[in-house]
Amino acid sequence: PCPRQTTPVPMAALRASREFDVVVFGATGFTGRKVARHLAKYAPQTRVALAGRSEDKLRAITEELPGNVGVIVADVFDDKQVADMASRTKCVASLAGPYAQLGLPIVRACVDNETDYCDLTGEAHFIRASADKFHAEAK
Repeated sequence: PCPRQTTPVPMAALRASREFDVVVFGATGFTGRKVARHLAKYAPQTRVALAGRSEDKLRAITEELPGNVGVIVADVFDDKQVADMASRTKCVASLAGPYAQLGLPIVRACVDNETDYCDLTGEAHFIRASADKFHAEAK
């Protein structure tokens, strides 16, 4: 007998079923906290998770926010944790810098998982490095 053939599931369908709409990476920093508060106040229907190295600090921030906010422990130097984070959301908002040191692993994980990525960098060399490394693959 022939092996059962399966139809590949389009990535758009997989993305639609992800656990979170937005993960705020670097949520324990000044800007990360502001973004988390803003999302909780102005986009309460958005499924949000806070991500960073310290579970205790992340949980403390979730206590300040209304609604059900997720927590993802992800150290930028742990590729598995970063990939797991990117695979669970539609978009990663990266707010942890300096981006030249910390940014590329996040971009890589987002490209690998077809996850949208945004940040607030002003580091031109990081922007250039990201584009040179990942633009063609991310298209």
